[in-house]
Amino acid sequence: MALRYTGWDWGFPPLLAQRVRADANDQTRQLVAQGKKQLVMQENQGNLENDSGADKSLPPGDDSERVVKTVVKLRSPQTDFSEKLGDKLAVRSFVGSEKSRNEDYGTVCQETVDGVRHYIIVISDGVSTAEQGHVAAERACQTGRDEIVVALRSNERDMEKCLRRGIEAAQKAVLGVRSVGEEMPWGATKSPPAATFLAAIVTEGIIHLLNLGDCRAYSATADGTTTLLTKDHSWVNQVVDAGTMTLSDALSSPQAHNITGYLGPTGRSAKNFQPTYSAVPIGSATLLVVCSDGFWNYAHPRQDAPAEPFEAELRFLSNDKSALAIADHLVQFADTTGGHDNITVAVLKL
Repeated sequence: MALRYTGWDWGFPPLLAQRVRADANDQTRQLVAQGKKQLVMQENQGNLENDSGADKSLPPGDDSERVVKTVVKLRSPQTDFSEKLGDKLAVRSFVGSEKSRNEDYGTVCQETVDGVRHYIIVISDGVSTAEQGHVAAERACQTGRDEIVVALRSNERDMEKCLRRGIEAAQKAVLGVRSVGEEMPWGATKSPPAATFLAAIVTEGIIHLLNLGDCRAYSATADGTTTLLTKDHSWVNQVVDAGTMTLSDALSSPQAHNITGYLGPTGRSAKNFQPTYSAVPIGSATLLVVCSDGFWNYAHPRQDAPAEPFEAELRFLSNDKSALAIADHLVQFADTTGGHDNITVAVLKL
């Protein structure tokens, strides 16, 4: 059997991470650890629906132990949640100070195959002008994560292929999200569901990345020096690469935050669905940070300059902090600096 809640499939024993979620409406706290579910609720239980379901058919992992599956469906978008695997790997997502709905999502897990550990991070950011962004991001992360794990368990040793299988599955999941007629504040109809996507597999000294949109990955050394590992699929990079604008001018344009790559309807050219793969040796890096634009807009606002705000925050932290403590601190930094957007930060201690 498996353990599942809020669409999160715990069918894989290595995915028995500790997951903590908080919903602003019902102040629910959910804790899943070591294959056991503890649900602690305050008085308002009306937003929760409990049910049971059948086990998802998946290839067996290194650990054949299974746990009983329980489904818990939250009817309202969750504004603040975190998830961790010990002190080494964690993700934190927060709605921010100005948004009413968290359309970011993130998930982390570990898969061991033939004695080799693979740390997996997947994050997604629902496109603000598209419908059901929170649903699209959550389904992209969960489906992409699950497919990556299935690929690893099928003895696929090419990490790029594992990641591409994950994003293909995520694309199908987003295309399956139903439109409900949402409108922009000024009355215009939103476009069909869409979301950005970034997945990472870290194994055997290499950081493997596949990104689509403007979620980013950074490495950081012990002294707080950061390196941007991904390139945004953005209007800024498009016009700069085409030679039609300088980077400085593009960053100052009202279109600077427009993206050119995302999960969702592709049209005939499919130009928006061209994910980029990269592989980077860990080298002297001690941290991998994967984030949505709600974080890097404050931590590294200009890609033509060093990420000084980001590096200052990292230097403030002691080296013995857990991954979740680091993620919490970075999210709080972005929120207190402005908090204009949803903020998601995942951290892996290398």
